[in-house]
Amino acid sequence: MFLVKMAIRNLARHKKRTIYTAIVIAVAIGFYVFADALVLGMMDSSYENVTEFEFGHAQITSQKYWEEREVYPLENLIKVDKKIHNQIISRPEIVGTSPRLDFKAELNDGQMGLPVIGRGINISNEKSISKIDQALIKGGFINQGEPEAVMGQQLANDMLLDVGDSFMLVVRTKEETFNVIDLTISGLFETPNPQINDNFVFIPIEIAQNALGVGDNYSNLSIKLNNRSQTEDTTQYINSFLKNENTNYRAYSWETAAEDLIKMQEYSDAMLYLMLGIILLLAVVGIINTVILSVLERFKEIGMMKAMGMQIKEITFVLALEAGGIGVLGGIFGCLLGGLGVYLLSTFGINIYAGMEGEFNLPISMAVIYGNWNYGAFIFVFTYSIIVSFIAGLFPAYWGARIEPVELLHHQ
Repeated sequence: MFLVKMAIRNLARHKKRTIYTAIVIAVAIGFYVFADALVLGMMDSSYENVTEFEFGHAQITSQKYWEEREVYPLENLIKVDKKIHNQIISRPEIVGTSPRLDFKAELNDGQMGLPVIGRGINISNEKSISKIDQALIKGGFINQGEPEAVMGQQLANDMLLDVGDSFMLVVRTKEETFNVIDLTISGLFETPNPQINDNFVFIPIEIAQNALGVGDNYSNLSIKLNNRSQTEDTTQYINSFLKNENTNYRAYSWETAAEDLIKMQEYSDAMLYLMLGIILLLAVVGIINTVILSVLERFKEIGMMKAMGMQIKEITFVLALEAGGIGVLGGIFGCLLGGLGVYLLSTFGINIYAGMEGEFNLPISMAVIYGNWNYGAFIFVFTYSIIVSFIAGLFPAYWGARIEPVELLHHQ
């Protein structure tokens, strides 16, 4: 305890030097905490966009279809029988299920056309697993069995279409023949998911099935859970059950479909660690300089300490503690600075993608992004700053502690 008190007293000797070095650490910590909250908020929003508007928390489909899902084939479709379906929805964490039939089409108004993805949905079931009906900004949702469709506002603008206008979806059937689905726009939506806004047209599933000649089969059975974190356990359970039923159906989690997003988060985390390391490296240089100057200014004092019987390791520990103390101060100020930044970010948000709409082929919201509090980041970066500061101070401290007492006491 005596050594700790000595280190604290010595920190107060050179307040300006201590404060300047602590400020560098505080800036590094504040930046890291703020950036971590921004990345977490962005990725959490993107994951929600995937689960609520595009994929669901899990999907049941055939293994062969899953392998070719990116081309939206009409082969290897499924029809989950009542026994399997009842067993699946008996799980308490499952909120609902809905069959979906995805297919490639051309949106045509008689004069021009755009390639789109058609999605046939069961109207009532879809409302229980996605928020597409809640994203309507004009008109109303489609009605079961009616030749109606909803699409993104931007997609409609590209085709100069509006609510009440008629258009065609030109499709290729399962038999490789062309067919036309005549539809009327019942509503326009705007979701936080750019891929849904720009590419998808939703129509009643029975109309899609009839036009494509696939009977009552569909691409997948989408599943919604109470919580996204339950996906892994639920998927494992469903796959175990499906295996016992000797089907070629399998359940796939949203993480499997969002591999690019997960890799993006891993890359972002790595960049945050790199930037934190670079800034703290500058702080390390300052800490080493501070300890060396402290040793040079206190030669006689260190000589007296050694003459009174203090060992090299004790003197080294005191000097390194001073460096650690700078890390503590920097950590406290940095966490306060970062906390203020996260509070503002979580309250008011930030639009970091303004003017970059359409530049990303990912379900990243172009709207305002709000930060997420991550208390683990505060603990990590505070502890990290103390450890780095302490270790950075060990080497110059050991150098100063090893100088012979006679040389120290006679130093002018």
